[in-house]
Amino acid sequence: MFKSGKITNLFRSKEILTILIRYGFQDLLDKLSVDTSLLSKNIIKIERGLSTPVKVRKVLEELGPTFIKFGQLVSMRPDLIPEEYIRELEKLQDEVPTEKTETIIEIIEKELGMSTAELFDDFDHIPIAAGSLSQVHRAVLSETGELVAVKVRRPGIGEQIKTDLAILEWFAEAAQKNFDELKNYNLPEFVEELRHTIMRELDFEREARNMAEFRRFMFGNDAITSPGVFMRYTTKRVLIMELVEGEKPNRIKAGPELRQKLAGVMLNTYTEMVFERGFFHADPHAGNVLVANGKLYLLDWGMTGRLTRNMRLMLLMVLVAVLESNEERVIKLTIRAFGLTGVNNRELLARDVLDLIEEFNGRTSASKSIGQLLINFINLFRRYQIVIPPQYVLVSRALLIAEGLSRIICPGIDVVSVIGPYVKKQYYKTINPVSNSFWLEEVQDLILLGHDAPEKVGKLLDILAGGEFKLEHKGLSHLKNTLLEASNKLTLAIITGALIVGSSLVITSSTPPLVFGHSAIGVAGYLFSSVLGIVLVFNILRGKG
Repeated sequence: MFKSGKITNLFRSKEILTILIRYGFQDLLDKLSVDTSLLSKNIIKIERGLSTPVKVRKVLEELGPTFIKFGQLVSMRPDLIPEEYIRELEKLQDEVPTEKTETIIEIIEKELGMSTAELFDDFDHIPIAAGSLSQVHRAVLSETGELVAVKVRRPGIGEQIKTDLAILEWFAEAAQKNFDELKNYNLPEFVEELRHTIMRELDFEREARNMAEFRRFMFGNDAITSPGVFMRYTTKRVLIMELVEGEKPNRIKAGPELRQKLAGVMLNTYTEMVFERGFFHADPHAGNVLVANGKLYLLDWGMTGRLTRNMRLMLLMVLVAVLESNEERVIKLTIRAFGLTGVNNRELLARDVLDLIEEFNGRTSASKSIGQLLINFINLFRRYQIVIPPQYVLVSRALLIAEGLSRIICPGIDVVSVIGPYVKKQYYKTINPVSNSFWLEEVQDLILLGHDAPEKVGKLLDILAGGEFKLEHKGLSHLKNTLLEASNKLTLAIITGALIVGSSLVITSSTPPLVFGHSAIGVAGYLFSSVLGIVLVFNILRGKG
């Protein structure tokens, strides 16, 4: 059996081992040093003929919610597992027997502090959807008379997931130690990522906030939104939202014009979410999208992704470099962001990057995919042992799925012609110091750094002179003065740059008073910064502070 203080549920451990042995994974358990001698004798093996990927899928389905979510999350990581496993794991189904209606009603009334008779004019006892984590019922809300969907978390699911996560954590640690081919993958970190993801999915208040945030983003957009949420009737275990009744994207009855519009809206929305908002639906497959009254509705907001500003800028820079066929720029950006570990031959990496770019540019417009391109780059960098943060993998897959969905709605749509111009526009907008606050904030940070530099350099030199460092030195005071002079020059340079940026912002804002149509304050700032720049260059050339 397992040997870990983290695993306390022996019955669940035995159940997991039994399923693994039944599907022929005894060799795996032996290599992990798991003693199954008392179990394996009485277990009937599954008939042969199933491929290993199919066996893995069936094992995960039998093991239940946590392992199904694990498989679904792994299927989003093409940088971790082969394509044949991804294709099989994407088939994972988490439909399970429904909970008794009495149990569901009990949870609703306990969470909301009201009886269902008070809450609803009508409550359908037969669920319209049932998954491993929750089930959904149709109802009519008494307060407004609106048709709503009531999503309820299954009882006891939280404790079961915690038990399974402890077992998964043990497996990850053991596999990391015993399989050489897994040394380059941080499996315990991946299980921790799963823990983070699944616990967020269990929090319906968070899902409701995600939906509300997206609706705010899309306010005024008559082509895409998400169901409205009744925050007053939402807790961590119960979510009440607008019930949307529509068609699946692959079954919509619409003409070419509407299809073209909806596909374009899907792509534009995703590029905006990813590159401008840094907040996106992480699993936009066809089952999570409905078309109603000519509008797209994104459902199931339990799994979302977020990108920092620096991550968004990195993606923009890489994509612009690819669209401009600049492979050297792609390599420089990657190495600068993620390091050079494992890259023994930069020329070989350059060759492989160029191959990917040429392969992408050589495709027909109908088959090009930005998401697949990013995944290909991630897989390439993985081969060179450049570790890419999982957020980039998540966003690449989300883009790939969104592109695929747009092609389901409108076959033959040119994805790059929609996403490409937006990417370039957003990139040049981001790096423009006049129209974006990004660089102004960077300059402000540099000013603060330069302001503190002389004092910090002085403290450091005082420590070196009077501390425990045993150094023989002569003329330290001269060195100190030299460093202080250098830091003063740096500060002056930073201030000059800040004045130029600030003057640009003032001039473009046309702040009065005006001189020949330009802000006098901005012009004065330019003149003053020019004088400072000339003085700085003159002193540097003369070698004086």
